[in-house]
Amino acid sequence: MKLKYLIILAVAILVSAICAKAQVVDTSFYKAQRGHYVSLEAGYGAMSLLHGMSDDANTTDLRYGLQARFSYRWYIFRYWALGTGLHYQQMGTRSMVNNMQHIQNAKDERNRDIEHRTQFHNLDEKVDAHVFSIPAGIYIHGIQLVKRLKMNFGAGVMFNFPVKNSYKTKGELDTRLYYDDFHLELNTNSLTNDDDLARARKHHFYSESCQFSGKYDMIPSLSVFGEMGFIYSLNRRIDLTLTALGAYGLNPTISSDKYLYDPDCMSPDAYQSPKYNGVLASEEAYGVRCLNLGGMIGIRYHIGTYSLSPEELERARRLPNFDEVEFTRNHRLQFDMLDRERRKEVEDSLMDIVENRNRHEIDDAEKIRQQQIRDSLAAIAVADSIAKAKADSIARAKADSISLAVDTTHMEAILNEVVRVELDSIIVELNHNNCKFNDSRLQLTHHQKKSIDRLAFLMINFPSINLICIGHTCDIGTEEQNKAVGLKRAQAFAQELIDRGVNPDRIECRTRWFLEPLVPNTSEKNREKNRRVEIKRK
Repeated sequence: MKLKYLIILAVAILVSAICAKAQVVDTSFYKAQRGHYVSLEAGYGAMSLLHGMSDDANTTDLRYGLQARFSYRWYIFRYWALGTGLHYQQMGTRSMVNNMQHIQNAKDERNRDIEHRTQFHNLDEKVDAHVFSIPAGIYIHGIQLVKRLKMNFGAGVMFNFPVKNSYKTKGELDTRLYYDDFHLELNTNSLTNDDDLARARKHHFYSESCQFSGKYDMIPSLSVFGEMGFIYSLNRRIDLTLTALGAYGLNPTISSDKYLYDPDCMSPDAYQSPKYNGVLASEEAYGVRCLNLGGMIGIRYHIGTYSLSPEELERARRLPNFDEVEFTRNHRLQFDMLDRERRKEVEDSLMDIVENRNRHEIDDAEKIRQQQIRDSLAAIAVADSIAKAKADSIARAKADSISLAVDTTHMEAILNEVVRVELDSIIVELNHNNCKFNDSRLQLTHHQKKSIDRLAFLMINFPSINLICIGHTCDIGTEEQNKAVGLKRAQAFAQELIDRGVNPDRIECRTRWFLEPLVPNTSEKNREKNRRVEIKRK
């Protein structure tokens, strides 16, 4: 009992120490994000049809097998997720029987009461089963260990569906007849006449080695499970996983209510071929349940839009700083015209836009816009070099301390041009590819979500950008109804930007209902084109 409490105390101390360490780790890049994850894992472990034996002379062993799992998890909050999937388990068990089975109230040919006895000697049975399970659980990213490594916990239930099973048995059987009225037990050793031996065999009364094979009638079952794992982040999309899993069945998957060896001898005219029912389906075993104690390794992928952490959003809102050039009396130049780290963030963000768009098929006009962005970024670097060279020449000519403000108008103009080109490209793309609506609910494609992500990024980083969202409708319904529907559609699009961190005060929503159709409202296809949202710069 003392050892039990010592183990609990040691585990509590270890968890507390890990939690304390996690508080001082800079994990802003690798924290869990709300979204959808899929993973594929495979492993090995003790996966057995666990059961008890009714006689102490009988034994059972665990079996080991392979398992594989495809999982889906939806992080509805920053750390908490709901999950399901499909889990394959290769289960089995092994049983050894060394006892005697008694069948009361049997009848011989003269209708006398007998007891049919079967002695099992080293009856060895091996069972293999293939089970598919559907888990339903709750998961949490609990503890951040180091920058890229965190722990994962989960618990829930699994619905187990056996799809295939088989057993193979070998050993020795010794069948006997016992007459209670005469206190007499007959076995093959007590018979010497050939006719008597033949008649005894007719009634399954013999002693010999045997082999049986067959399958069980397995039924679906329910298990509870718990798991603990480690997640190592390779990048923002892909993680490596290592998971330890334990699951235990709540209800039996095989009904154990038959004789192990059934000779069908309950009446004189019922002598038929004997039937071997298997250890797990017999009264020799009880409580056959699914057990899984194993481990898995795999890979996890984050699907959908990546949402920035609060720390990343804060860094993204900071704009480049244009500082003053100061020349000291000893001619030492203190030049910090543009904070290098912050400028690098802006340049990398703009290059990310170019690289992301390179992954899709784009037309010639899009390629030209990308080249304009690259040229503008190169111009920023050239302007930086020119300004620094100019400052160096002034420093050599001046001995006294002065303050000189560097003209950064040219660089700001270039940066504004880059933003304008990208913003116009996104607006044209969104207006050209109409967003679908179901009533007033916005239905976005994957490509449209990417475009809205880019638009939100620009608005967050450049506060001077303001938009007008105009909702349009077809001609079905009254004017008042269409005005309301058009406004709701504009508000639905604006909400997508607000959800991505854009200030709602920078978005104006209007409705033009059916006043400005793209095409005549003469068919359902045309009406669908007219149900749209138009984006304009304010």
